[in-house]
Amino acid sequence: MTSTAEPGHEPVPETPTHAVPETPTHAVVEQIPFPASVSPDAAGAADYVAAVDLENAVRRAAIGSDELSWEPDEQLPHLLDEVHSDHRLFGVREQGRLVAVGWYETRREGDAATTAWLDVSVLPEARRRGHGTLLAEHLEQLARAEGRTQVIAYVRSRGEGEPRLLPPPAPGRCRGGTTRCASCWPGAGSSAR
Repeated sequence: MTSTAEPGHEPVPETPTHAVPETPTHAVVEQIPFPASVSPDAAGAADYVAAVDLENAVRRAAIGSDELSWEPDEQLPHLLDEVHSDHRLFGVREQGRLVAVGWYETRREGDAATTAWLDVSVLPEARRRGHGTLLAEHLEQLARAEGRTQVIAYVRSRGEGEPRLLPPPAPGRCRGGTTRCASCWPGAGSSAR
Protein backbone atom coordinates (compact mmCIF):
# COMPACT_ATOMS: atom_id res chain seq x y z
CA MET A 1 0.00 0.00 0.00
CA THR A 2 1.50 3.32 -1.03
CA SER A 3 -0.04 6.61 -0.09
CA THR A 4 0.34 9.82 -2.01
CA ALA A 5 1.69 12.84 -0.21
CA GLU A 6 -0.15 16.07 0.27
CA PRO A 7 1.75 19.22 -0.70
CA GLY A 8 4.41 19.90 1.91
CA HIS A 9 4.36 16.34 3.28
CA GLU A 10 6.80 13.58 2.44
CA PRO A 11 5.31 10.43 0.94
CA VAL A 12 4.76 7.53 3.30
CA PRO A 13 6.94 4.62 2.27
CA GLU A 14 5.18 1.49 1.18
CA THR A 15 4.43 -0.55 4.28
CA PRO A 16 5.19 -4.22 3.95
CA THR A 17 2.39 -6.72 4.43
CA HIS A 18 3.14 -9.39 6.98
CA ALA A 19 1.49 -12.74 7.43
CA VAL A 20 1.81 -15.44 10.06
CA PRO A 21 1.32 -18.69 8.14
CA GLU A 22 1.24 -20.88 11.26
CA THR A 23 -1.88 -19.19 12.62
CA PRO A 24 -5.20 -20.61 11.51
CA THR A 25 -6.40 -17.16 10.46
CA HIS A 26 -3.36 -16.29 8.30
CA ALA A 27 -3.33 -12.92 10.02
CA VAL A 28 -2.49 -9.83 8.01
CA VAL A 29 -1.55 -6.38 9.28
CA GLU A 30 -3.73 -3.66 7.82
CA GLN A 31 -3.49 0.09 8.23
CA ILE A 32 -6.56 1.63 9.85
CA PRO A 33 -7.10 5.22 8.71
CA PHE A 34 -8.11 7.86 11.21
CA PRO A 35 -11.62 9.15 10.56
CA ALA A 36 -12.48 12.84 10.27
CA SER A 37 -14.80 12.36 13.27
CA VAL A 38 -16.14 9.60 15.50
CA SER A 39 -19.65 10.08 14.17
CA PRO A 40 -21.11 6.64 13.34
CA ASP A 41 -21.60 7.68 9.72
CA ALA A 42 -17.99 8.95 9.29
CA ALA A 43 -15.83 6.78 7.04
CA GLY A 44 -13.51 4.60 9.15
CA ALA A 45 -15.03 5.67 12.48
CA ALA A 46 -16.17 2.17 13.46
CA ASP A 47 -12.67 0.67 13.07
CA TYR A 48 -11.03 3.57 14.90
CA VAL A 49 -13.53 3.34 17.80
CA ALA A 50 -13.02 -0.45 17.92
CA ALA A 51 -9.23 0.11 18.09
CA VAL A 52 -9.57 2.55 20.99
CA ASP A 53 -11.95 0.19 22.78
CA LEU A 54 -9.44 -2.64 22.28
CA GLU A 55 -6.60 -0.49 23.65
CA ASN A 56 -8.70 0.46 26.67
CA ALA A 57 -9.58 -3.20 27.33
CA VAL A 58 -5.90 -4.16 27.25
CA ARG A 59 -4.99 -1.30 29.60
CA ARG A 60 -7.80 -2.29 31.95
CA ALA A 61 -6.57 -5.91 31.96
CA ALA A 62 -2.96 -4.81 32.53
CA ILE A 63 -3.47 -2.37 35.38
CA GLY A 64 -6.86 -3.40 36.76
CA SER A 65 -8.36 0.06 36.27
CA ASP A 66 -9.82 2.41 33.67
CA GLU A 67 -7.46 5.12 34.93
CA LEU A 68 -5.48 5.21 31.66
CA SER A 69 -8.43 4.79 29.29
CA TRP A 70 -9.38 7.50 26.83
CA GLU A 71 -12.40 8.18 24.70
CA PRO A 72 -12.08 8.02 20.91
CA ASP A 73 -13.09 11.67 20.47
CA GLU A 74 -10.53 12.83 23.09
CA GLN A 75 -7.51 11.58 21.18
CA LEU A 76 -8.66 12.08 17.59
CA PRO A 77 -7.72 15.80 17.25
CA HIS A 78 -4.15 14.97 18.34
CA LEU A 79 -3.95 12.07 15.87
CA LEU A 80 -5.21 14.21 13.00
CA ASP A 81 -2.79 17.09 13.68
CA GLU A 82 0.07 16.46 11.25
CA VAL A 83 2.00 19.68 11.85
CA HIS A 84 4.57 18.27 14.25
CA SER A 85 4.05 14.51 14.25
CA ASP A 86 2.69 11.57 12.31
CA HIS A 87 0.49 8.87 13.78
CA ARG A 88 -0.55 5.63 12.17
CA LEU A 89 -2.71 2.80 13.37
CA PHE A 90 -2.49 -0.82 12.28
CA GLY A 91 -4.64 -3.80 13.16
CA VAL A 92 -5.01 -7.55 12.94
CA ARG A 93 -8.42 -9.20 12.68
CA GLU A 94 -9.82 -12.60 13.44
CA GLN A 95 -13.05 -13.36 11.60
CA GLY A 96 -13.48 -9.66 10.80
CA ARG A 97 -13.03 -8.44 14.40
CA LEU A 98 -10.02 -6.38 15.51
CA VAL A 99 -8.07 -8.43 18.06
CA ALA A 100 -4.76 -6.56 18.02
CA VAL A 101 -3.66 -3.00 17.25
CA GLY A 102 -0.32 -1.29 16.77
CA TRP A 103 0.14 2.47 17.13
CA TYR A 104 3.06 4.16 15.37
CA GLU A 105 4.14 7.72 16.10
CA THR A 106 6.99 9.85 14.79
CA ARG A 107 8.06 13.49 14.93
CA ARG A 108 8.57 15.57 11.79
CA GLU A 109 11.52 17.63 13.04
CA GLY A 110 13.84 18.27 15.95
CA ASP A 111 15.89 15.93 18.12
CA ALA A 112 13.19 13.23 18.08
CA ALA A 113 12.81 13.13 14.29
CA THR A 114 14.81 9.90 14.16
CA THR A 115 12.65 8.20 16.82
CA ALA A 116 9.54 6.05 16.42
CA TRP A 117 7.17 5.28 19.28
CA LEU A 118 5.43 1.91 19.13
CA ASP A 119 2.53 0.54 21.13
CA VAL A 120 1.13 -2.94 20.49
CA SER A 121 -1.97 -4.29 22.21
CA VAL A 122 -3.55 -7.72 21.84
CA LEU A 123 -6.83 -8.71 23.45
CA PRO A 124 -6.21 -11.26 26.23
CA GLU A 125 -8.35 -13.88 24.50
CA ALA A 126 -6.37 -13.51 21.24
CA ARG A 127 -2.88 -13.80 22.70
CA ARG A 128 -0.30 -16.47 21.88
CA ARG A 129 -1.33 -16.59 18.23
CA GLY A 130 1.46 -14.42 16.86
CA HIS A 131 -0.55 -11.20 16.45
CA GLY A 132 1.62 -9.10 18.78
CA THR A 133 4.82 -10.35 17.17
CA LEU A 134 3.37 -9.73 13.72
CA LEU A 135 2.48 -6.11 14.59
CA ALA A 136 5.77 -5.42 16.38
CA GLU A 137 7.78 -6.70 13.40
CA HIS A 138 5.63 -4.65 11.03
CA LEU A 139 6.16 -1.45 13.05
CA GLU A 140 9.90 -2.09 13.40
CA GLN A 141 10.25 -2.63 9.64
CA LEU A 142 8.29 0.56 9.00
CA ALA A 143 10.64 2.47 11.32
CA ARG A 144 13.67 1.07 9.48
CA ALA A 145 12.16 1.91 6.07
CA GLU A 146 11.71 5.50 7.23
CA GLY A 147 15.28 5.73 8.53
CA ARG A 148 14.38 5.88 12.23
CA THR A 149 17.39 5.05 14.36
CA GLN A 150 15.66 4.77 17.73
CA VAL A 151 12.49 2.93 18.70
CA ILE A 152 10.65 3.36 22.00
CA ALA A 153 8.03 0.76 22.86
CA TYR A 154 5.21 1.22 25.35
CA VAL A 155 4.61 -1.90 27.40
CA ARG A 156 1.95 -2.59 29.99
CA SER A 157 2.02 -5.67 32.17
CA ARG A 158 1.17 -6.78 35.66
CA GLY A 159 4.09 -9.17 35.39
CA GLU A 160 2.07 -12.02 36.84
CA GLY A 161 4.09 -15.19 37.12
CA GLU A 162 7.33 -13.41 36.30
CA PRO A 163 10.07 -12.38 38.70
CA ARG A 164 10.00 -8.69 39.52
CA LEU A 165 12.94 -6.35 39.47
CA LEU A 166 13.29 -4.62 42.80
CA PRO A 167 14.88 -1.19 43.01
CA PRO A 168 18.19 -1.11 44.81
CA PRO A 169 17.98 -0.18 48.49
CA ALA A 170 19.05 3.25 49.65
CA PRO A 171 22.75 3.44 50.52
CA GLY A 172 23.35 1.83 53.89
CA ARG A 173 19.91 0.17 54.01
CA CYS A 174 18.60 -3.23 53.01
CA ARG A 175 15.29 -3.85 51.28
CA GLY A 176 13.69 -4.46 54.66
CA GLY A 177 14.66 -0.98 55.85
CA THR A 178 17.30 -2.06 58.35
CA THR A 179 20.95 -1.22 58.12
CA ARG A 180 23.20 -3.61 56.21
CA CYS A 181 21.70 -7.07 56.62
CA ALA A 182 23.74 -10.10 55.54
CA SER A 183 21.43 -10.98 52.64
CA CYS A 184 21.71 -7.53 50.99
CA TRP A 185 25.30 -6.73 51.88
CA PRO A 186 27.68 -9.68 51.51
CA GLY A 187 30.09 -9.76 54.39
CA ALA A 188 27.89 -7.57 56.61
CA GLY A 189 27.14 -10.47 58.94
CA SER A 190 30.75 -11.60 59.22
CA SER A 191 33.26 -10.45 61.81
CA ALA A 192 35.59 -9.07 59.11
CA ARG A 193 34.52 -5.47 58.55
